[in-house]
Amino acid sequence: MDRPDRFETPRLVGVPLSARDAEGFCRMKADPVGTAAYFALPLTKDAALHKLARLMADHRTDTAYTYALYLRQNDAFIGTIVLWNLDAQRHEGEVGYELLRAYWGLGYMKEALLAFLRHMRDTRGYTTFTACPGENNAASNRLLLGAGFTPEGSAVEDGHTLNLYRLVMPEITPGG
Repeated sequence: MDRPDRFETPRLVGVPLSARDAEGFCRMKADPVGTAAYFALPLTKDAALHKLARLMADHRTDTAYTYALYLRQNDAFIGTIVLWNLDAQRHEGEVGYELLRAYWGLGYMKEALLAFLRHMRDTRGYTTFTACPGENNAASNRLLLGAGFTPEGSAVEDGHTLNLYRLVMPEITPGG
């Protein structure tokens, strides 16, 4: 890869998830309100550390790309963003994201999402992105619509109704 594996915005830096992120990651995964947004139970510290190790391994093996999000002003961990369920031949992946609750509603995820999608396109060649938030996750549904995703219906998975979204970004042409 020619470019550094990181993305930046005026307020944020996104870097591949690493052991440095363990404390913030464990706090985020232990929050019952935060994890309920995607129908998951909170994780114990050991389970969160196991998940962190698995996500780091997925990044190294190009099976998913999870980035830690940090505030530029004070280097505070605020959340993660991921591209997973990858189909490299179709240049498609599913995006997911999560913030510590203290950072909800401040516009950080919209800022991160747009920069992350450009990074995935420019460095890894992904041009089609999907997302599947719960129908009652109003903030996530608004975020995706505001970022230019198009609604494509809904599906029921494990008894939960998910809204389906898609975004196709133009490919980068050489010299463009």
